[in-house]
Amino acid sequence: MEACFDWNGGAGGGSGMILQILDTKNQILHIWSSIWWKFMTGKVIHLQWPVGSRMVNVPEELVNSNDPNDHWRPDLEQLVGKQYIDWDWEIARNSNGDKIAIKFRKGKVDLAIQFLLKYQENNQ
Repeated sequence: MEACFDWNGGAGGGSGMILQILDTKNQILHIWSSIWWKFMTGKVIHLQWPVGSRMVNVPEELVNSNDPNDHWRPDLEQLVGKQYIDWDWEIARNSNGDKIAIKFRKGKVDLAIQFLLKYQENNQ
């Protein structure tokens, strides 16, 4: 006899259990990010919110995007490392939402300066 697991949380035809798991994951990431920003020592840089065309991976096409994930995340992951471990970002406080703050952990400070110089030029 096989065991059957109801992913719908008892409701018919939905994806309630999957949505609960995703919501829980987002809550955990939010808590982790809050802790990271409060206690991790390092360097914070500020850049204007990105605009302009970027090549997006899936499907690879040129799109007009203001998403920092499209503009900076590939370089951050390649140059610095993993988000929430080596770096994290948030909307810069007192910026009216037009700037983003990127925090680099203590061992990556020189990379923060390198990243700032690379993107500050392209960002003005």
